[in-house]
Amino acid sequence: MKSELSTKNGLEPSDHVEFREVCEPGSEFSFHPWLASEIRKRLGDVGASLRVQEYSCEDSSCPVNETWIEVYDPDLRRHLKTIRFSRKKDLINKLDVSLSFKKQGI
Repeated sequence: MKSELSTKNGLEPSDHVEFREVCEPGSEFSFHPWLASEIRKRLGDVGASLRVQEYSCEDSSCPVNETWIEVYDPDLRRHLKTIRFSRKKDLINKLDVSLSFKKQGI
C-alpha cells in the first residue's frame, strides 16, 4: 500500500534517493548550518531526531528535486511527521521553511 506522501507525488520513499542523513538531537545537518535547529524550534521539540532524504527524477531532463525531512522521537522509533521542500537540500532558506510549514499546516 502506498503512503499518503507517495500518492501525492508518485515517489516511494526508496525511489531515486540521492542523499540520506540522520541528524541526532542537538546537532545540525552536514550540508546546512541552521536547518535542523530551525525545524526543531518551529516544532517546539528540541529533542527530535531528523532524517533527510533528497529525491530527484531518474531522467536527467527532469528538473524535479525534492527534500523530505522526517521528524522522529529522539531514539528514531516513532515517526512523527514529514516536512517536504521542493528544493535541493543545500538550497533551502528560511522563507522555504516558513512556506513549507504554512502549506503543510504545521
